[in-house]
Amino acid sequence: MTRILFISHFFPPTGGAGVQRSSKFVKYLPQFGVSSVVVTGHSDPDSRWSPEDRSLLLDLPTDLKIFRAQLNPGDQQKSDFHLLRRNAYLSAARAAIREYSPELIFVSMSPFQDARIAAELAGEFGLPWVADLRDPWALDEFQIYKTAWHRREEVKRMKSALATTAGIIMNTPVAKRRLISTFPALGERPVTSITNGFDSDEFPQGETRARNKRFRIVHTGTFHTKLGLNQKVKSTIYKTLGKCHRGVRLLPRSPYYLLRALESIATHNPKMLEDIEVVFAGVSSDEDRKLVAESAVAGHITMTGYLGHDESVKHTRAADLLFLPLHSIGAGDQSSIVPGKTYEYIASGNPILAALPDGDAKAIVEEAGNSRVVDPADIPGMEQGIRHFYEQWKNGSLGHQRDASQVMKYERRQLTGELAGFLRAVIDSQKLIVRA
Repeated sequence: MTRILFISHFFPPTGGAGVQRSSKFVKYLPQFGVSSVVVTGHSDPDSRWSPEDRSLLLDLPTDLKIFRAQLNPGDQQKSDFHLLRRNAYLSAARAAIREYSPELIFVSMSPFQDARIAAELAGEFGLPWVADLRDPWALDEFQIYKTAWHRREEVKRMKSALATTAGIIMNTPVAKRRLISTFPALGERPVTSITNGFDSDEFPQGETRARNKRFRIVHTGTFHTKLGLNQKVKSTIYKTLGKCHRGVRLLPRSPYYLLRALESIATHNPKMLEDIEVVFAGVSSDEDRKLVAESAVAGHITMTGYLGHDESVKHTRAADLLFLPLHSIGAGDQSSIVPGKTYEYIASGNPILAALPDGDAKAIVEEAGNSRVVDPADIPGMEQGIRHFYEQWKNGSLGHQRDASQVMKYERRQLTGELAGFLRAVIDSQKLIVRA
C-alpha cells in the first residue's frame, strides 16, 4: 500500500463545496492501493464558505489518521496569523511524516500559501510533492485583485511556489492548458487534469420520481451577488485599475438575471408563474436576501440557508429544473471554472438551465444533454428555457435521463483511480531520478 501525506485545509468536519474533493479522494484512494495520512485544521462553524458539517465525518475511512494543526481560537485575529498557521501546519505535518513515513506529499489548494508548506516539508524530508489546484490560483479569471499589477505579482508568486513540484493537478482541462501556456517550464513535469465529480451512490439510476405539485427550479450552493453588484456600481474603477480579468462580469454568478426572467414570466403569463416554485438551497448573503426581497417574484422563492451535503443532494434530485449560473467572460476566452455542483446536476438526470460562458462547464453540460444552455446574462434565453421545460412538466413529458457515457466520466471512484495512477507515476519517476 502506497502511503501519502495529504494536506488539506478544507476537510471534515468542515463543510462546503471545497471539502468534497479532498474527502472523496481520501475515501476512495485505499481501493486503488493508496492510503492517506491527513494534515488539516479545525472547522469554523461561523464561516460562510466552510461551515461545519459533522455528517461528512461518517464518510471517511474508520482507520484514517488525521493530524490537526493546533491554533488558538483568537489566533485568526492576530496580525501574524499566517505565520502562526504555517508553523502549526508544519508541526502537525512533521509529526505525521515521522510516524507514518509517507512516500509523497499531496497538497490540496486553496489556500495557495500551503504550496510553501508542502515545498518546505519536501525539502526537509527528501519527498516529492504534488500540487492539487481546486481553483487555478492566479490564472483564475473569477478572482478580483486591487490592480492589474497585483494580479501580475500573484502570477509570479504562483510560478515560484510551484517550481519545486514533482507533479501538478488542475481540476479542469482549460485550467491545465492555461497553466502550461503561461508557465511552459512547469509543463516539463507531469501535469494532468482531474475534475471534481459525484458519488454514484447518491444518485441511483432508474429511481421512481413523484411529480412535484409545482414546477420546482433549484439552485444549490452559494451565489456571489455582493461581488457582482459591487463591480456593477464601480465598473469604471474596475476597468481603470484592471481589478478583473478582461471581459469578466461577475453579476451573472448570482440570482439577478434569473429573477429578471421570472419577472418577465410574471408579466406575460401570471398563471404559469403560479405553477412555479424556486428553491435556493444553500448559504445566502444579505445581498442575496435583499435582491430576492425586492423582486416581484419574491413570494415564489424559498431560501433554505446552509444545508448539509446530504440535504443539498436531496434538493438536486427533487428538482424539475436545476439552475447553473456562471460569470460572463470576454469574447474569444474560455472559462476555467466548473462549479462543483455541475457534476451532481448532470448525475441527477434532471434538466439543467445553464447560464454559462464558453469553457469546460459549458462543454460538460452540452455533452451530457437534457439541458438548455444560454449566455450568462441572457434574460430572454433564460425565460425561454424555463418555458421549454415547464411545458414538458405540464404535459408529463419532462425527462430525467442523459447520456450515461458522458456522465460516468465524472464518477468519483473513476476519478480517484486516475489520481492514484498519477501519484504512483510521480513516485516511480522520482525513484528513477534518485537512482540516476
